[in-house]
Amino acid sequence: MADGDSVVLQILSSQRVVMTLPDRCDGKVSGTTLDLTCDGGESDYAHGTIKSASGPGLTVSWDSGRTVKLQRMKDELPPPPPKQPTGFPSAEDPF
Repeated sequence: MADGDSVVLQILSSQRVVMTLPDRCDGKVSGTTLDLTCDGGESDYAHGTIKSASGPGLTVSWDSGRTVKLQRMKDELPPPPPKQPTGFPSAEDPF
């Protein structure tokens, strides 16, 4: 993950954590500790400690030595895109 990359971190009510960075990581949060297992073998984000969580931000210090500052998304997601056009030729019959 490079500076400015998009990261999605969800902490669910069941203490389950899902993070996408672009690999998907699953794990648990216990107090201020995050323990994750990532698809693709990413290990830089396997264990982290929440250093601060206030207002719109969350700062996590990872055992890999990185500290990442995350910002909260708006509570509302943007509306879905308009219905996609249909009636295009199929791959079997292009015309």
